[in-house]
Amino acid sequence: MAGRHRVRREAMKDRRGYPIEGPNGRGPPMRPLPHPAMLEEELEMQRAEIRTLLADNRRLVEYRMMLQLEVGAAKEEIHRMNVGFSDIRAEEEMQSRELYEVQKLTSVRKELTTKVQTLTQDLARLQSDNGPASLVFVFIFLS
Repeated sequence: MAGRHRVRREAMKDRRGYPIEGPNGRGPPMRPLPHPAMLEEELEMQRAEIRTLLADNRRLVEYRMMLQLEVGAAKEEIHRMNVGFSDIRAEEEMQSRELYEVQKLTSVRKELTTKVQTLTQDLARLQSDNGPASLVFVFIFLS
């Protein structure tokens, strides 16, 4: 148990403190270096991928800017609609008040019409009962 996770002394021999690579050592196994043409090909593929990513990034930036403009325009439209709704509500309230006044005036007119009819009937009755003398009295009374 005491020797767990420790490198054997033989593994460190002639390595100046660095572990031996390979199946006997703890370091990563040595891979043969790829051919320079393969490295160039891999580098070119990475460059092509970077160009593709840059183009995609530009398109996304342009799309984002377009969306921001559309959102701004939509907010302005909402503001204009809210102002329009406020104007409509104010107009509706004014019309409601006017309608209430008209209804109130119509009610007063009906009452006055009823009173005039009653007074006309009373006048006609008095004229028929008393003759011309009562007409002068009623005229003075109403004036």
